[in-house]
Amino acid sequence: MYDLPKSQETLMQRPFELSSEELRDRLEEMVQVTTSDLVSEFLLMPMGSSFIKYEIQERLLHTL
Repeated sequence: MYDLPKSQETLMQRPFELSSEELRDRLEEMVQVTTSDLVSEFLLMPMGSSFIKYEIQERLLHTL
C-alpha cells in the first residue's frame, strides 16, 4: 500500500484542495494520497489481552 510517514501525510494536499488543473497534473499522486487514507478503523483498534479475533466473534454471533 502507499504508507507515508505521518509528517509527510499531514503536509500532503488532498484532491478537494486542488484546482482542476492541479488535479489533472497531480492525478497519480492524488490517487495515492486517497488510497492511503482508506484505512479500516478495525485495523486501528487496540489489540490488548481481551481482543477477540473476527473469526471467533463471527462464530459467537451466529451461535447466539
